[in-house]
Amino acid sequence: MTRKRLFNAAAITAALTLITACMLGGTFAKYTTSAGGSGSARVARFGVQISAPTNGFSNSYLKHSSLSLPPALSQTIVSVQRVVAPGTNGTFAASTLSGSTEVAVEVRRTATMTLSGWEYEYEEDEETVTEFYCPIVIRMGDESVAGLSCESVEEFEAAVKDMIEDADYIRYYPAGQPLANITNPLPNITWEWAFDPNGGANDVKDTYLGYQAANDNASTIAMEITTTVTQID
Repeated sequence: MTRKRLFNAAAITAALTLITACMLGGTFAKYTTSAGGSGSARVARFGVQISAPTNGFSNSYLKHSSLSLPPALSQTIVSVQRVVAPGTNGTFAASTLSGSTEVAVEVRRTATMTLSGWEYEYEEDEETVTEFYCPIVIRMGDESVAGLSCESVEEFEAAVKDMIEDADYIRYYPAGQPLANITNPLPNITWEWAFDPNGGANDVKDTYLGYQAANDNASTIAMEITTTVTQID
């Protein structure tokens, strides 16, 4: 083979190699696109403060009637301890809420009333009869439970608990609601031991409870009230 032919063959081989490389390089090309995103967050605020109610029982009470009496008689009941007696009443003010929250919430109240004693004993057919006797009435909103309508300590305690925890007295507030500005708070819980409205028919029983207290066997009543604010599921 002449030198001219060898040069032409080499040139053709180089050209074919270059063409092949370009074609192979093209087979690795492809469409491509991308996108990115980012975000951040903090925990939602739950800045709720609850002010619990003060004790609704007292160691002194103002006179019940409107009679004109000397100033010294303006308080007809005074004790070194908190007491209840005929003609007395009191209020467990509803817990107040303040602060704000970024979640919707439920406000619910639970309560436990605990009674001890409240029994009246009398003789009948030469036998001692004991009956439950508690003349106190507990009220919340439009509902009330009277001890005289119950037949036992347990029944009275359960009825008061059910009334206070009733669903009609649960409140719901939307996220972002300033809780200090709520217009429909839970109502107060009140109690009353009224003077006997039945012409004194129960005076004997009231007096019996008073004598028992004087003999260090006093009947007692206690109320424990809890207000809970919970995020709505």
